[in-house]
Amino acid sequence: MNTQSTSNPISIYRVTVQSLTIALWAGSAMGVLAVGFLAGCGQDDGESPGPRIEWDECSEAEFQGSQCGTIPVPIDWSEPGGSTIELALVRRPADDSGARIGTLFLNNGGGASSIEQLRLALSLGVDLGDLATRFDLVAVDLRGIGQSASVQCGRSQRSMGITYFPADQTAFDDMVRDNQALYAACREKTGPLLDHLDLESMSRDLDAVRAALGEEQVSFYGIHLSTLLGRTYAGLFPGRLRLLALDTALDDSASPRERVLRETRALEDSFGRFVSWCESTPPVPDTPDQPGGGCALHGEAVAALFDETVLRAEKTPLPVSGGDPLTAEDVRHAPQVQLVQTLAWPLFGSALLQAAAGNATLLTVNPDDTFDALQDHAINCAITPPAASNFAELSELRDQMHELAPHTGGATVAFRTAAGCIGWSNRPDPDALSPVADPPPTLIVQSLHQSLSHYDNAAGLSRQLPGSVVLSRDGDDYSMFLFSPCVAADMSRFFTDLRLPKPSKICTD
Repeated sequence: MNTQSTSNPISIYRVTVQSLTIALWAGSAMGVLAVGFLAGCGQDDGESPGPRIEWDECSEAEFQGSQCGTIPVPIDWSEPGGSTIELALVRRPADDSGARIGTLFLNNGGGASSIEQLRLALSLGVDLGDLATRFDLVAVDLRGIGQSASVQCGRSQRSMGITYFPADQTAFDDMVRDNQALYAACREKTGPLLDHLDLESMSRDLDAVRAALGEEQVSFYGIHLSTLLGRTYAGLFPGRLRLLALDTALDDSASPRERVLRETRALEDSFGRFVSWCESTPPVPDTPDQPGGGCALHGEAVAALFDETVLRAEKTPLPVSGGDPLTAEDVRHAPQVQLVQTLAWPLFGSALLQAAAGNATLLTVNPDDTFDALQDHAINCAITPPAASNFAELSELRDQMHELAPHTGGATVAFRTAAGCIGWSNRPDPDALSPVADPPPTLIVQSLHQSLSHYDNAAGLSRQLPGSVVLSRDGDDYSMFLFSPCVAADMSRFFTDLRLPKPSKICTD
């Protein structure tokens, strides 16, 4: 077996990070070039005066001409006169104030800073076109994330020697004690905010921002976890969203166990598609002007190589330069992170090739370097009801996952939440969700194949938002505007005149 990649994986990584960022933000730009909605000059007549935003000109070069601000919001919205935190936000004003249409909220999934995503996109020179001319772009770091009183723990998510796949009661008890120690560490360093990272509080935060901006309505673009935030916002504040654009949906109307099993199937499907891609895609070497691509494992038995690497890590964790060695469950989780966009598939091929040769460093790379796994974990624990509460239930779930996913074994974010949040004190109770009454026009965009979100999630979320339409794409990406002219055209029509595509439409480009 040739253990030397024909392309430089570090250069692939750099290009991947840039491309994913452009996909996220330029994608939203393509989708909302001509959004038209009435934006109020002040607060609604029925609204009481709320907190004000303290604005300053941003000092960073990437945000030249933008405004950086903070707004105080209650830690506990049931006690509005109690302790507060400050949310951080950036507003890039519309270039042409005379042609300004309104404000667009840009919202990432849990664990990712909207401000840092916008910063990186602007630093790469993303052309925002009419979006920059006619819209105020507002990126708000949600509570507990980025610059908004971010969750701090002072330790890793999982201690060395702890597994989320315990083989016996003793290992399960060790895992729960470690989970409880993590919660205690995060609670000590983060404070009471750790117990108020729920979707309702985040929605109230965003509505406070909307009111302070003087907008009667805002447009909402959300990805992954923020699709649930958009749904929650629409239910709490009818009439304050002109539309919802939701990309790569989650579905919290499904049972906690079903959510884990769906994500298990999604990851295994993505891994199988990666294997097929490697079979048909030879590597492309670097050139002075262009990093290489393709699959470094072309011609290899990819699935067998992956399984062998997992077995090797089970016996002895794989070394990582400058970091903790990777266990078998870490190796199985890596494809969920690195297969999230097809642009990152060459990275995973090179990473697996190097791991099989004894160096697992590249398997630890997250193409989104604005993402914080601990912040994501804390929010997932706060919004996700338990899928298992004891060793017997977790073992049953683990066995189901292994049947569904013989290669990746269910080592997903959903299962890390199911196992890693047992013992946390802030878990929500299962809630019977009712459809949102009078939701705004809603378009849900979903790939048929996605390592983070099963396709069935789109239908589940759509049922919660009556009148919504799911636009599907036969592909493997999220933020599909950049990758699919078909999706971009339908999104543009939706934002321009609220004309939704036909139900069950599938874009194939």
